[in-house]
Amino acid sequence: MKKLVCLFALICFSKISFTQTIPPPYINYQAVLYDVNGPNPNSVLANQSFPTYVNIQDELGNLLYKEEHYASTDANGQITVKIGDGVYLQGTITNFNQINWGSGKYYLIVDFDINGTISSTAPEQLVTVPYTFYAGKAGNGMTAVADNGNGTLTFTYANGQTYTSPALSGIQGPQGPAGAQGPAGPQGIQGIAGPQGPQGIQGPANENAKSVVMALISVG
Repeated sequence: MKKLVCLFALICFSKISFTQTIPPPYINYQAVLYDVNGPNPNSVLANQSFPTYVNIQDELGNLLYKEEHYASTDANGQITVKIGDGVYLQGTITNFNQINWGSGKYYLIVDFDINGTISSTAPEQLVTVPYTFYAGKAGNGMTAVADNGNGTLTFTYANGQTYTSPALSGIQGPQGPAGAQGPAGPQGIQGIAGPQGPQGIQGPANENAKSVVMALISVG
């Protein structure tokens, strides 16, 4: 009887584009399998095919969804299945896409049926990754954003509600450096003549003129 151990498991999501029709979501599950009871416990279980069962349970251990895959390991003992793309077997949820990832806790168990012997992984809580499925169809998801042209934005949600933001403006930036000195401008045109000013007061008599007058008087 062979006993298997899963060295690691990698769970990731296929890319979902919200600008196109959303394809059926699935989870990529990868694991490396070892035959610990074989001649070499460090030897991988290479190039073998067998049924693989994916189980999703709630936090109380109740089976919610189970599907079957017929999977194969490669030369490195790695197996890959697409959770959600298998054949439904049992569980209260009959379609993987009907799982409400936004409600409750969910746990994953994977069973490997090697020559009639079942080896199972320990329950592993599904945390961050599956909840992108919920985000893709959340009841409060936004469907549109409109620029109102006055500094405000209007958000439209999937439930029909809208929200208009207050006027949005950025903070004042720092003052820039002074610019270079510009070239001198052309000379301006001649201005018009101003009005004539008032006449000035009479100045004092000339001293030379006084001397001539005095001389004339003396001669006479």
